[in-house]
Amino acid sequence: MKGANTVEKETVFQTMYRSGVVPVVSVSDPRKAVGLAKAIARGGVHVLEIAFRTEGAAECVRAVRRECPEMTVGAGTILTREQLLLAKQVGAMFAVAPGYDEDIVALSQKEGMPFIPGTINSTDIQKGLKAGLNVIKFFPAEPHGGLRTIGYLTPPFPTVRFLPAGGIGFDNLEAYLSNPAILACAGGFMARSTHIEQEDWDTVTALCGRIAEIAAKRLPRDN
Repeated sequence: MKGANTVEKETVFQTMYRSGVVPVVSVSDPRKAVGLAKAIARGGVHVLEIAFRTEGAAECVRAVRRECPEMTVGAGTILTREQLLLAKQVGAMFAVAPGYDEDIVALSQKEGMPFIPGTINSTDIQKGLKAGLNVIKFFPAEPHGGLRTIGYLTPPFPTVRFLPAGGIGFDNLEAYLSNPAILACAGGFMARSTHIEQEDWDTVTALCGRIAEIAAKRLPRDN
């Protein structure tokens, strides 16, 4: 029987798949975070990862969760148990880490938090499968072979879906999304720090619109 946590994971991951990307941003001002989230959603992307790299990151997650109900918002760069617990406290709907930490994986499952650990090797993927995970962040992607490496990892791990990050942009996004092993791609190429600082939401919306068009190509078409 599927529990509530399983259903929540399926909902989060389905949103990632349909959006095609998980925008990863570093923002400390809750007002700007809300403006950014709304701009991303207007472009057709409905997921956002706020990296826990600033003192205000947690409050940004809280603000987006409160004011942007259409957005699936998560916490990124989770390096400690304390960060994971804080992320859950402020309403993060998922969490992502650049590496694989067994203690954090176990805590995420205890807390019912959909969690995506990062790795570039088969050992950690196997640990993830043993822990019941089926989505893994492949990071950094391009420096470690990108799609070519993922092609080698897919046959021994056919149930794993990858969230590649690092070196992905408009020049290779469609190639990544055409691979059935890819859940979505993560990165900040649609919401650069200058866009956030200048509150250039029109540009963010336009870039996300381009992404939505690319992502739509792999979705089933209604007859």
